[in-house]
Amino acid sequence: KVLLNTHQNLTWEKSSNGFIHENAVVGGKSATGENLYIGRTKRNSMMILGKIQASTGCMFYASDGVEYSTSKYEVLVKVKARFFADGGKFSRI
Repeated sequence: KVLLNTHQNLTWEKSSNGFIHENAVVGGKSATGENLYIGRTKRNSMMILGKIQASTGCMFYASDGVEYSTSKYEVLVKVKARFFADGGKFSRI
């Protein structure tokens, strides 16, 4: 599957040790029903996507057919829409 952002503003926020930012993007569920969040980390100078499972305190990712984990990662977060008044109208920033 490909993550395609067509309707929301998304950003990456630094995180670690299972901390999940408010409005983090849920990418799926674990076998026990726990939310799994979309994360990324750098390995060998490349950004690699993975799943963050808060209860384990880390992000899991695959590389060269092996699953690895890291306690330092970035989490994908929905940016709340901000509006400003423009002559009586509200415009999205």
